[in-house]
Amino acid sequence: MAWIGDYEIRMQAAAPTNAVEQPLFTIGMFDHDAQCFIDSQVCYSLAEGAVAFESLLLIAEPVAGTPH
Repeated sequence: MAWIGDYEIRMQAAAPTNAVEQPLFTIGMFDHDAQCFIDSQVCYSLAEGAVAFESLLLIAEPVAGTPH
């Protein structure tokens, strides 16, 4: 969805659960330098996904602007 510095914000299909309400997808931020996920959120609606995406952008943008 977005690539900022070493960080990539990804959207993936959610794994099925035994819950009555099934998640639609997950949004997560991957650090390519460290080769690990920094954060992720399970989303049950597009609106929830939009909020998750915006919150990850707020994390990634200041971090990507600083030297390693």
